[in-house]
Amino acid sequence: MKNLRAVLSLFGRAIALIWQDLWTTMVVDALWLLSNILIIPGPPATHALTAYCNGIAAGEPLDHLDYWRYFKKSWGVGWKWGAFNLLVLAFLTGDFYITSQAQDFPGRKLLLGIYLALGIIWLVLQLFALPFLYEQKTMHLRQAWRNSQVMLAGNPGFMLILLLGLALILLVGIPLFALTIFFGPVFTSLVANLAVKDRISRSKMNKGKIQIEELIDVT
Repeated sequence: MKNLRAVLSLFGRAIALIWQDLWTTMVVDALWLLSNILIIPGPPATHALTAYCNGIAAGEPLDHLDYWRYFKKSWGVGWKWGAFNLLVLAFLTGDFYITSQAQDFPGRKLLLGIYLALGIIWLVLQLFALPFLYEQKTMHLRQAWRNSQVMLAGNPGFMLILLLGLALILLVGIPLFALTIFFGPVFTSLVANLAVKDRISRSKMNKGKIQIEELIDVT
């Protein structure tokens, strides 16, 4: 129940932040969707979305012009992150395809399941690694991935409820006036940023080992 209450609180805060400025949310969502349709500006747009939502989650008065400012500054780290993600996902997809086309052998289905699980885990890591970039003193991707991994491993119940709840909300939002299209990206990024801030804050209150530049203990 404790984890459920914490997750519901994060969802409520994300909705309240969106409600404060629906117009800006729709503009930022539209810019993010257009950037990803065009592919090339997709990674910088995703980093700009994270930076924008991180600021909103911290109470900063930001608007679509701030998102555009973040976008222009995110090409370097955005494509460094995007290229590595493309490499990892291409490797897992290629192995999955080759294994699926091979003749049946003992453990084939298990191996396919492992590739699929690794792909899902990697995508979930990205959801929280990006917010960590804006909580660290330096924007080191390797450290952000490690921090995301520690957060997931140290909070299994909380993370499971959060991810299932987030997936349910986004699925329900598709037929419900297409809310997922208009607000889904910002809502997802806000939830991820709020979750990271929440776990860091709780670790500090519990006198956990917090080393923003090193490995963050967010259990």
